[in-house]
Amino acid sequence: MRFFSVRPFLSTALALSLPLLVGACGRGGSTAAQAIVPSVTATGLAAQAVSGSLTLEPASAAQTVRDAAASGGQAAALLSGGHSARYVLPGTLTGGSYTVTLRARGDQYLGAPVVALRSGPTELGSAPVPNTGYAAVTLGTFSLTPSQALDVVFTNDVYGGGWPRDRNVVVDTLTLTPAGAPGADAPATPVAGGGGPGRLAVSGDGRRLEYADGRPFLYWADTGWELFHRLNRDEVRTYLRTRKDQGFTVIQAVALAEKDGLTTPNAHGDLPLAGKDPSRPLTTPGNNPASPGEYDYWDHMDYVVDEAASLGLTVALLPSWGRWVNNEPIFSPATARSFGTWLAQRYGDKPVIWVLGGDRVPETSAQAEVWRAMAAGIEQGAGGRDRALMTYHPHGGKTSAEYFHDEPWLDFNMWQTGHCRNEREAARVLATYNRTPVKPVINAEPVYEEHAICHNAANGYADATDVRNVAYWSVFAGADGHAYGHREIWGFDAHSGQKQWQTALGAPGAAHLRHLQGLLESRPAAGRAPDETLVQGGFTGARPVVALRGPDYAWVYSPDGQAFTVNLGRVAGGSLDATWFDPRTGARRAAGTLANSGTRSFTPPGSGRGQDWVLVLD
Repeated sequence: MRFFSVRPFLSTALALSLPLLVGACGRGGSTAAQAIVPSVTATGLAAQAVSGSLTLEPASAAQTVRDAAASGGQAAALLSGGHSARYVLPGTLTGGSYTVTLRARGDQYLGAPVVALRSGPTELGSAPVPNTGYAAVTLGTFSLTPSQALDVVFTNDVYGGGWPRDRNVVVDTLTLTPAGAPGADAPATPVAGGGGPGRLAVSGDGRRLEYADGRPFLYWADTGWELFHRLNRDEVRTYLRTRKDQGFTVIQAVALAEKDGLTTPNAHGDLPLAGKDPSRPLTTPGNNPASPGEYDYWDHMDYVVDEAASLGLTVALLPSWGRWVNNEPIFSPATARSFGTWLAQRYGDKPVIWVLGGDRVPETSAQAEVWRAMAAGIEQGAGGRDRALMTYHPHGGKTSAEYFHDEPWLDFNMWQTGHCRNEREAARVLATYNRTPVKPVINAEPVYEEHAICHNAANGYADATDVRNVAYWSVFAGADGHAYGHREIWGFDAHSGQKQWQTALGAPGAAHLRHLQGLLESRPAAGRAPDETLVQGGFTGARPVVALRGPDYAWVYSPDGQAFTVNLGRVAGGSLDATWFDPRTGARRAAGTLANSGTRSFTPPGSGRGQDWVLVLD
C-alpha cells in the first residue's frame, strides 16, 4: 500500500466529478473567477455553495484526505500514474476562453509530479507541481463549453518503496478565469511572435526558450515538412490532434514545399505563387473551404496554423525550402524581403517560430544575402526583432552557428546531425552549446525513424534505438529540446503514396521520446547543463556515455548499457539515491543509496544494442 503525507489513505479507485457554480455577470462586463472544489464521495461528488460565494466545499467520504490547508479541510489525492480528478462544468457556463488554474501540492521524489488537463482523450495542457505546499499552478488558457468534463491526471508517478520515496500530488480547487479578465494568467496557447507574456523568447542566460513571463517551454517537435502542401483539412486534424496527444509541442512545416511545392497543387488544388514569383502570392477573396474559388493555398495554411494553435501547438514555420534558394532559385534579396514581410504580416501574431534555410546552407555570399533579406522582412512584418523568434535549418552534418551565429536575427541555433549512425552527435551539439555569444541549440533533424541509414538501404533502416540514442545524446549535450522525424510522415507518403503516414503515427520511436520529455519536464530547466567530467571518459567516442547535471541531481545516459564510473560530489547532498530509468518505457528501478563522495562504478540492468539506460542520481 502507498500512503501520502496527509492521512487517511485515499483509495486508488479515484475518479472525481463535480459541478461548477457560476456567478451572474454584470451587463457588458466580464465574468468573475469561478472556483471548483473537488468533493469526493463513494459514488461521485457533491458541492455546497457557502453564502452565495463561488467556493464549493468538499463532502467527507472515504476517498478524500483531510487537510486543514485545503479548501473546506479536504482535498483529493492522486497516488498513482493515471489517477485523475474530474471537474464537470455546468450547463449554465458561458462558453468561451478561460484560464485554468489548479491549486495543488506535490511530494517531490526524483523530481516534481506533473499533471495534465484533459477533455476526453485530448490533452489540453500540462504543468509540473514543484511546490510541497499548496500553490496555484496554471494549466493554460482554453476554449471551454457548458457541461464539458475536465480531468486533472497525474502523469509521472514514481514509487521508491514508501514515504518519503514516493511521488504524488494532492489537488484542491480548480479556478476558471475568463481570458482577458483581471487576474487571468497568460494564454497557454504559445505565441512565438507578437507581444505580451505569451510570446516565446530566449531566456536571460541565453540557454533555452521560454515564455516572455518566464514560464518554461520545451521545443519538442514532430517533423511534418509537407504538411501545408499534402494534407487536406480532415487529415490535418487527424495529424495535429494525434501529435498533440503524444506530447509534441512544435510542428515543423514548410510554406513553399520541397516536393514540387511550386508546381504541384496542394490537397485542395491550389498553388502558393503565381508563376513561381514570391512577390505574387496567389490569394482570392473569401476563405470558405466549401468554395474552391475562395479557399486558396494560404487560406489552407491559415487553417493549419490556427488548428495547431487551438491545440496549444507552435508551428516552426519555414517560409521556403532551401531548394528555391540554392538549386532552383526564385528569390532575389528584394523579393525575399517582401515575401518575408508579407508572411510575417499574416502570421506574426500567431504561434509560429520562424525557421530559415530548409536543408541547405549558403554556398555563396549571394545566397546568404537572400536569407538575411528574408530575416529582415520577417522582422519588419512582425513589427520588430523582439516579435519574431528566428533560427536557421541547415543541411546534414551542419549547424546554423557555422554561418549565422553572430547575426542578431538568429535567436537560437539548429543542428541537422543527419541520417547516418554514430556521427558523434553529442560532441557536435556540445560544441555549439559552448559557443559565444551563448544561444540555445536544437537538433532539428536527427536520424528519422525508418529512414535508410546514410540514405542507403543496404545499410538498413533507422529504428527506435537510433531515435533514442541521438535524442539523449543531443539533449544531454545541452540541446534545449529535440525534434523527431519519420520517413513516412515528414513528406506524408512522398515516397510510398499509400497513406502509410497514418500508420507511422504509432511508430515506437515517438512514444519512447515521450519518456525523455517527461524526464526533462520533471525538473526545472534553469541551472541544468551538460557535465563533461562527471563520467570518466564521458562525451568521447562514437557512442559516448553522456551526463546532464542540475544543482541537486544528475542524469547519466549509457547508450548500450555499458558500465561507467561517476565522479561524485558534483551535486548537493551528503548522500544520493540512485535509480535506473528505462528510456523505452519510462519505468524506474531503485539502485540503492550511496555516499556523495569519491568515485562509483555503475553497471546498467542490461547491455547491448537497444539496452540504453539512464542513471538518475538525487
